[in-house]
Amino acid sequence: MGKRRKRWKEMAMSELRQEGELLLGHEYDGIQELDNSLPRWWLYGFYFTIAFGVVYFLYYHLMGMGPSMEQEFLHEMADAGYGVPGAAIEGMAGSQSLLLFVLGTLCALLVFVVEALIRTEKDWQRRIEEGTYLAPTVEEKQAAIEKEIEAKLLLGHEYDGIQELDNELPRWWLLGFYFTIFFAVAYLLYYHLMGMGPSMEQEFLREMADAGYQAIP
Repeated sequence: MGKRRKRWKEMAMSELRQEGELLLGHEYDGIQELDNSLPRWWLYGFYFTIAFGVVYFLYYHLMGMGPSMEQEFLHEMADAGYGVPGAAIEGMAGSQSLLLFVLGTLCALLVFVVEALIRTEKDWQRRIEEGTYLAPTVEEKQAAIEKEIEAKLLLGHEYDGIQELDNELPRWWLLGFYFTIFFAVAYLLYYHLMGMGPSMEQEFLREMADAGYQAIP
């Protein structure tokens, strides 16, 4: 067993013996939920998506600094030789430069977060090797494992030594998940495999024609 896997397992078992302090205080279908700690890589990735979403919303919607889809396609049409008024694509270069700066800042933040995660992992490793991390006894580990097995809630697989509980998902979530799969399959068949739907280029060429733009011969 690798050091990383062993470390996660010891931490998980330490939490199990404090089960009374880890209950979320609510249940679904009679199953009490544990406040299981999520992996740090997942948390940091989640926080990064929130930061990206906030920046995107501010940049494109509230502040209006980013080009709209219409402006981007007008710019592409102008590059392709279509007669597009210059006022329609004016100021896009500056907006793109600012966008690159914002994306660069986010990438730098992501690098900083990853570096902090690596330092935290090394600190955990040092504490375990030095014996400063409080680990449960063998009897406590066995009792915690037997308690989960008796409840018959284990999924039968694990992540980094942490067994997952088979908490039943709400029916509305399952139906929504199945609908997204069905929609994705239908979209793939209709637009890509069968080619029955119009492409993005065809749609925008039609819109340009409706707006009075004509291709330069």
